[in-house]
Amino acid sequence: MSDATDESDFMRHDTDFHLAVARATGNRFMLAAIEDIRLRLNDAISLLPESDSWHRRLSGEHHAIAQAIERQDSGGAQNAMEVHVNASDQGLRAVLAAIHRRRR
Repeated sequence: MSDATDESDFMRHDTDFHLAVARATGNRFMLAAIEDIRLRLNDAISLLPESDSWHRRLSGEHHAIAQAIERQDSGGAQNAMEVHVNASDQGLRAVLAAIHRRRR
């Protein structure tokens, strides 16, 4: 993700990371669920801010997840994933709430 040249490239790397983690579980249902979630959320994800701080946060969260997986630290990976999911959830909800307020 740090090598991304534009927002589209960054988001492609983001999706690739999530799919790689899902594939690594060896659970085809998890992979299918992540693919489905990414397809459903793609439009909303594209509304998230394009900023260096946003990219650094996402990259840092992904890095923490990857490091825990590499250490085979399931508890650390779970904690890092929960941080990432919660932060992403808050970001998406904030963007959607702002859009809703503007439409009123």
